[in-house]
Amino acid sequence: MISRFDGLEWCGGNKPTGGVTVAQGTLQIGNNSALGTTNGTTTIASGATLDVNGPTGNTRRLGSERIIVGGAGVGNAGAIVNNSGNDAYPAISFVTLTANTILGGSGRWDLRATGSGLADPATAALSTSGQPYNLTKVGANEVTIANATIDPALADIDIQQGIFQINGNN
Repeated sequence: MISRFDGLEWCGGNKPTGGVTVAQGTLQIGNNSALGTTNGTTTIASGATLDVNGPTGNTRRLGSERIIVGGAGVGNAGAIVNNSGNDAYPAISFVTLTANTILGGSGRWDLRATGSGLADPATAALSTSGQPYNLTKVGANEVTIANATIDPALADIDIQQGIFQINGNN
């Protein structure tokens, strides 16, 4: 089951300021503020998936939203994906792994700072909170980590399909 959110709205059009949890299934975002304020926290439970849903024109940016994730995602196809076929970069700036994690999809998505060029790596990060978690890349797409701080405790990276790229000022 895929749930699509174009925005989480409360009375008066206010966006939630608390965290969002994807407990099961796939949450496909419909716009940059669909998860509420872009400096909040979104948790993807083991077995659930966040689809960053790259739009036409490559404008999907979740800003400083902190994504907390661990696991294989729905059908072992990725806990974070872009299944739109359109690129999404920079889709995400901050990811914290809580377990071994699979990334995938059919469209490119990046974990990178939102600025152009060689931005300060402090403005984007892949963290394992000091734990030796593995990262696995599946799907025909490209996933890029660019201009980001990468936790030195990150364990193995297993590229099973597609392209996994680390570049820039890391």
